[in-house]
Amino acid sequence: MIDRTHQLPIGRQCQLLQLARSTAYYQSRPVSETTLMLMRRIDELHLQYPFAGARMLRDVLRRERYRVGRRQVATMMRRMGITAVYRTPRTSRRYLAHRIYLYLLHPEPPIAKRRMLLNPIPQPLQPGRRDLGGAVLRSPGANPPGSRRTPGDCVVPRHPTRRPSRVGCRPVQRVGFQRLP
Repeated sequence: MIDRTHQLPIGRQCQLLQLARSTAYYQSRPVSETTLMLMRRIDELHLQYPFAGARMLRDVLRRERYRVGRRQVATMMRRMGITAVYRTPRTSRRYLAHRIYLYLLHPEPPIAKRRMLLNPIPQPLQPGRRDLGGAVLRSPGANPPGSRRTPGDCVVPRHPTRRPSRVGCRPVQRVGFQRLP
């Protein structure tokens, strides 16, 4: 990529290639014979003990009188692309014997073929009371979203056990609203 004999300076070549200039001057050191011998032995041990990680391989190598540390073994394993083979925890898998509670799967009340706008209903609260929140079904004559509730709106509670109150509802506007599942 970088031609040292070219008339364009090396710094400019690196700039055009969007490389740091230090990469043009870096020369990698050759791997020593002892390191290659150790890597060969780690590869043999990995074939014998595929479940062994850096710590276990370090212990085996120390028993064979190699003076090597865990980080050095881990670095060599990473260079060679060796990883320990073991079963990982399966924490996201469900236990088949557990019961499935259907009401927990669909917390929203089913409203067939209706669209609804999910926004909070602005209303004053008395001290010590909680607002359960709800969804407002906007009818065609209703004010734009974010405005106060009008008599044409239907309030549908978000809590799964509460029934929606549909007193005084008009047909629901279909443009620009989210469809319920």
